[in-house]
Amino acid sequence: TIGWAELGAVKSLLPNPIVRYSLVTIPALIFSLLSSCTLSPLTSTLSNCLKNTTPCPEKCKTKLWQYLLVGITAVVTITICSKSSPIYPFNDWLDANCFFTVGKSVANGQVLYKDIYEQKGPYLYFLHSLYYLISPDTFLGGYIFEIIACFFFLFVSYKTLLLFASEKSIWAIPILSAFIYSSPYFAHGGSAEEYCLPFLSLPLYFGLKYVAKRESISYSKWFVIGLTASVVFWIKYTMAGIYVGIWLYLLFVSIMRKDIKRFLISILPLLAGLLLGSVPVFVYFIMNDATGDLFNVYFYNNIFSYSVKTPAANEVQQSTVTTAGRRTDILAYSKMIEILIVL
Repeated sequence: TIGWAELGAVKSLLPNPIVRYSLVTIPALIFSLLSSCTLSPLTSTLSNCLKNTTPCPEKCKTKLWQYLLVGITAVVTITICSKSSPIYPFNDWLDANCFFTVGKSVANGQVLYKDIYEQKGPYLYFLHSLYYLISPDTFLGGYIFEIIACFFFLFVSYKTLLLFASEKSIWAIPILSAFIYSSPYFAHGGSAEEYCLPFLSLPLYFGLKYVAKRESISYSKWFVIGLTASVVFWIKYTMAGIYVGIWLYLLFVSIMRKDIKRFLISILPLLAGLLLGSVPVFVYFIMNDATGDLFNVYFYNNIFSYSVKTPAANEVQQSTVTTAGRRTDILAYSKMIEILIVL
């Protein structure tokens, strides 16, 4: 554990972020200009991937090289975009360090929300407890789990593309990855939103497959949807609203297709998934006599107390957001270019 003074001293030794990215981006830009003749056919190929193509057949199997491409894309993306990556001295994002500190505390026997306070969901801190078990002093665990999350998100995204395009659409995955993970919302790595991406993409895939292929969503898939909804809810419940939107849209489609009976029955496995995903949370807090702390911190404080700030705090926050926003935009463009050049 180090204090704010020590942290400031360490951060002062780090290269300026804009300089750090420029050292990689400027040579990459020069290289891309010199090799434009080589890149032109590739650009032409990519632009034609989604043109004049036939959607993948129902029994289309993912080939080994496609798994490898998605995996390599995930590794390159997280290595460049996440400060949990070994190429950075450490992740200096405040939230990431808070998450890790709470995860360490939980792994060492302190009770979440009762002995240590943070307002995100319990599954996020349970995950960071695994970080601690992998490497107690670095973000290596975060780097590994971010790669896994990125891989599953990109793979589901590819399966979604296959509903509307041929297997050539696999070449759109590196571009998709570059645009998403280099955005300002993933400026540091290890956020709750990043870990929720694979869980949010799965119900979208099932729903689009139901609409595009007219393939009914099986009860087992509804169970999985409920399970993913539960995980997202207990990571950051404000992101779980997308499930309501998807459910309402599928309800409308099922009414139009006169399939309402099966759809209403599917509520049962959906609820079963929601309940099963919540069991570990309730067991943990009941065993530690902290259910009151769970609801007080995660729900009441987030809803009624989180946005309450003093005028001085608002002024500091506005100044920080303005400065960070300008810097983050530059870093986002730099990272996006780096990923595309490397891939």
